[in-house]
Amino acid sequence: MRIAMIAIGADREYNDFLAEVAGIKNHLILFLVRTDGMNSYNRGAGWAENQFKIATSKIPIPGQGKVDLSEFEKFMK
Repeated sequence: MRIAMIAIGADREYNDFLAEVAGIKNHLILFLVRTDGMNSYNRGAGWAENQFKIATSKIPIPGQGKVDLSEFEKFMK
């Protein structure tokens, strides 16, 4: 899911996703973060933690541009 930083808190799709995750036992949202994305991470994770009481974590991703997640598709079914 990709959300503009300015939309965090107001984006219905993100809030619906967070509400769904909050209902799962032992939930965790893992953010993939580029060096230039720390402000977005802080805002998005902070919203999830403070408003929905969701545990979050992050993994740094080097470089720029799109992240190829095709290797993870088999786990997302």
